[in-house]
Amino acid sequence: MIPTGRTLYSFDAAYPSLIVRGAACAVRLGARRDGALVAPASGTYSLIAPGGALTVSAAAITVSSSYATYTIPAGTLPATLEPLGEGWQEEWSLTFTGDSVPYVVRRTAALARVALYPQVNENDFAAFYPKLSTYKSGGVTTYQPQIDEAWKQIMQRIIQGGRLPYLIRTPDALREAHLHLSLSIIFGGFGMAADSGHFRELAEHHRKQFDATWSGINWQQDSSQSGLVDDPSTRVAAVSQLRINAAPYPTSGNGWRAAVRRWT
Repeated sequence: MIPTGRTLYSFDAAYPSLIVRGAACAVRLGARRDGALVAPASGTYSLIAPGGALTVSAAAITVSSSYATYTIPAGTLPATLEPLGEGWQEEWSLTFTGDSVPYVVRRTAALARVALYPQVNENDFAAFYPKLSTYKSGGVTTYQPQIDEAWKQIMQRIIQGGRLPYLIRTPDALREAHLHLSLSIIFGGFGMAADSGHFRELAEHHRKQFDATWSGINWQQDSSQSGLVDDPSTRVAAVSQLRINAAPYPTSGNGWRAAVRRWT
């Protein structure tokens, strides 16, 4: 909570900020109100180690495209920096026009050897729906926001399941799940109109495909962050429980197969 007399901004925090050691690392924070980014007038950035030491102390931010941004110098993040893992914190102190008292925002962070990148791009959709790109309208020129949102939800699901995404060393294992969740979000947006039932069917189909994929997903990981997989002969499951009493996928009538034919 914040004092009732202050503007209630929302600050981006889909998942913990990842700090990759051994090179300069760019970080940013967006503040939002009334559906738009609100650029801070000024601010500082600090990076706090798990023990409380200030790795970066109140460094001046730069405002870029209305985001508060800072680049942690490579010299501040040597390849020997410890401890790897969670427990780190970012502290953004941001001042907005018309309010001289800074907003202090703390974000959880993790220090890692390598980053984990999305496994899907817009061209991958063509294998399922060659005509999908022709359905962009209303100022929509790309499906990248939906791809990004799907990736955020996957990162959140991994974390909520007690796993750490930056330990995954076979990111291709996430590709199919990322693909189906992206398509579900895209078709869910198309299905907002009252006469768009086939889009809602496609959104539901790909959501079920995502759930089915996730129930069996597994990967190799580097638990010790040594830079090597724990055991090349084994994989770690993302989930341990089975889904039961799930409704079967529709296969006829007004089901998803009929909807898919409109796209191929």
